[in-house]
Amino acid sequence: MGYDTPEPITGLCGGERERQLVARATARLIELFNTTQITFERHGKDRYDRTLAVLWSDGRRIGDILISEGLARRYPDGPEFWCY
Repeated sequence: MGYDTPEPITGLCGGERERQLVARATARLIELFNTTQITFERHGKDRYDRTLAVLWSDGRRIGDILISEGLARRYPDGPEFWCY
Protein backbone atom coordinates (compact mmCIF):
# COMPACT_ATOMS: atom_id res chain seq x y z
CA MET A 1 0.00 0.00 0.00
CA GLY A 2 1.08 3.52 -0.74
CA TYR A 3 3.53 2.98 -3.56
CA ASP A 4 3.60 1.92 -7.20
CA THR A 5 6.31 0.58 -9.47
CA PRO A 6 6.43 0.25 -13.26
CA GLU A 7 4.60 -2.69 -14.80
CA PRO A 8 6.63 -5.32 -16.65
CA ILE A 9 3.66 -6.46 -18.76
CA THR A 10 1.14 -3.65 -19.20
CA GLY A 11 1.60 -0.24 -20.71
CA LEU A 12 5.35 0.05 -20.93
CA CYS A 13 4.89 3.77 -21.51
CA GLY A 14 8.58 4.33 -20.85
CA GLY A 15 9.92 1.70 -23.25
CA GLU A 16 13.39 0.34 -22.52
CA ARG A 17 13.94 2.81 -19.65
CA GLU A 18 10.84 1.46 -17.92
CA ARG A 19 11.88 -2.16 -18.47
CA GLN A 20 15.26 -1.43 -16.88
CA LEU A 21 13.55 0.20 -13.90
CA VAL A 22 11.30 -2.87 -13.52
CA ALA A 23 14.40 -5.07 -13.34
CA ARG A 24 16.14 -2.80 -10.81
CA ALA A 25 13.05 -2.52 -8.57
CA THR A 26 12.52 -6.28 -8.68
CA ALA A 27 16.18 -6.99 -7.84
CA ARG A 28 16.05 -4.55 -4.93
CA LEU A 29 12.88 -6.11 -3.54
CA ILE A 30 14.43 -9.57 -3.76
CA GLU A 31 17.53 -8.25 -1.99
CA LEU A 32 15.42 -6.82 0.84
CA PHE A 33 13.53 -10.10 1.21
CA ASN A 34 16.77 -12.08 1.33
CA THR A 35 18.77 -9.82 3.66
CA THR A 36 16.35 -8.22 6.13
CA GLN A 37 13.53 -9.18 8.43
CA ILE A 38 10.24 -8.73 6.56
CA THR A 39 6.95 -8.15 8.35
CA PHE A 40 3.59 -7.04 7.05
CA GLU A 41 0.25 -5.57 8.08
CA ARG A 42 -2.89 -6.57 6.19
CA HIS A 43 -5.39 -3.83 5.36
CA GLY A 44 -8.26 -5.65 3.67
CA LYS A 45 -8.75 -6.19 -0.06
CA ASP A 46 -9.05 -3.94 -3.08
CA ARG A 47 -11.77 -3.96 -5.72
CA TYR A 48 -9.92 -6.75 -7.59
CA ASP A 49 -9.87 -8.93 -4.43
CA ARG A 50 -6.11 -8.44 -3.97
CA THR A 51 -4.80 -8.25 -0.42
CA LEU A 52 -3.72 -4.76 0.60
CA ALA A 53 -0.73 -4.70 2.93
CA VAL A 54 2.14 -2.61 4.20
CA LEU A 55 5.47 -4.43 4.03
CA TRP A 56 8.26 -3.61 6.45
CA SER A 57 11.99 -4.30 6.09
CA ASP A 58 13.80 -4.12 9.44
CA GLY A 59 11.17 -1.63 10.63
CA ARG A 60 11.14 0.57 7.49
CA ARG A 61 8.28 0.61 5.01
CA ILE A 62 9.46 -1.10 1.83
CA GLY A 63 7.54 1.42 -0.26
CA ASP A 64 9.50 4.26 1.38
CA ILE A 65 12.78 2.48 0.68
CA LEU A 66 11.96 1.98 -3.00
CA ILE A 67 10.70 5.56 -3.37
CA SER A 68 13.84 7.00 -1.73
CA GLU A 69 15.98 4.98 -4.14
CA GLY A 70 14.09 6.20 -7.22
CA LEU A 71 12.56 2.78 -7.91
CA ALA A 72 8.92 3.57 -7.14
CA ARG A 73 6.43 6.42 -6.80
CA ARG A 74 3.93 7.38 -4.12
CA TYR A 75 0.50 5.96 -4.90
CA PRO A 76 -1.98 7.25 -5.86
CA ASP A 77 -0.69 10.81 -6.25
CA GLY A 78 2.94 10.46 -7.32
CA PRO A 79 3.86 10.99 -10.98
CA GLU A 80 4.63 7.94 -13.11
CA PHE A 81 8.12 9.33 -13.79
CA TRP A 82 9.11 6.29 -15.86
CA CYS A 83 6.63 7.39 -18.56
CA TYR A 84 8.40 10.69 -19.31
